[in-house]
Amino acid sequence: MDIINRGDYILTDTEILDYIAEIIERLKLNPDTMSSGQFNIVLEAVNHKYFKYNDILSHDVTSSIDDNIIYNILQLYIYLCRLFNKSISIKGFSSLSGIDYLIIESWKGENINSNKYKIAKIINDYREDYIKDKLLDSNNIVGAIAVANHEYKWTQPTTEGHTTINILSGSELPGVLQSLNNKGLAVPLPDNVSNNPLTVIDKS
Repeated sequence: MDIINRGDYILTDTEILDYIAEIIERLKLNPDTMSSGQFNIVLEAVNHKYFKYNDILSHDVTSSIDDNIIYNILQLYIYLCRLFNKSISIKGFSSLSGIDYLIIESWKGENINSNKYKIAKIINDYREDYIKDKLLDSNNIVGAIAVANHEYKWTQPTTEGHTTINILSGSELPGVLQSLNNKGLAVPLPDNVSNNPLTVIDKS
């Protein structure tokens, strides 16, 4: 895939991936156990080599950057996060693209039909999916309840905007977890679950 294709300048994802492999080898990183900090170093190295000093990506006037180029960089970022099993985030995309974090955040407030809004929404949606997958893969009861809270709105903000707190008693948990199982979210039930009431806090 071409990340940038402007006249006599073409930058492909293959070239960037080859450079990433070179960085990993040079820094003696293990792709399977790479920390989030090390992953960000890789992203920043790619930015420094290909985007930071590229006139096509003049971040001083972000609105002038071709939305298609931003989208292509985002596709590359999502692929890298999946490849190295890292969380997708606005800050991570900022590290790769060089576009200021606050500028990307501001795109959430643009018209819903604008390309910038759609790019910000893609990042947010992929991040939520990653978090849900990680919680479900963890076989963690608290994590599963957090997923259910997100998916099925167990807790809701009050009209005053304060956080609501729902107390789930031990006797309620089996029914809740059975409901998750029925929806395809298999959750193991500890033997001592009846002795472990949980407090679920919605901070949205």
